[in-house]
Amino acid sequence: MGHPLEEERSAPVRSCYSRRVDREALIRKLVTTLHLSVPERKMLGEAPRMEEVVAVVVDELFRRGSFPRPAWREGEPCGDGTVLELRPDGRVRVQRQFSSPWMTPEHIDESEFPDARSAAAHLVRQDFAGGIDGVCIIFG
Repeated sequence: MGHPLEEERSAPVRSCYSRRVDREALIRKLVTTLHLSVPERKMLGEAPRMEEVVAVVVDELFRRGSFPRPAWREGEPCGDGTVLELRPDGRVRVQRQFSSPWMTPEHIDESEFPDARSAAAHLVRQDFAGGIDGVCIIFG
């Protein structure tokens, strides 16, 4: 058996940083899959703040070019909800999609935002105002 300090140094470290990383991963999973299991909800702890959710949406938008899925194109099925699409100039097109029972667009409302953060905040307020999968979002 070694010196007590040697044992202490080799022990796994559970810092507030690793808990923050775990929290970020859980919020990302919640935002991208719209689901967390019961154990994951317990690990999440307090409800995510709007800023945390917006940060995930912005990151995913820059990774994929659109969020949460590609924007509707003629001849493709249409889903409901808000879709963000990153433009080459950094502006973001926002489509609010509503589909008919035949998955064709009943109504598509379009607007444009000057940057990803303001578009992501719009999506969070529109689509996640009631929470995500029963997990409340803290606004304000």
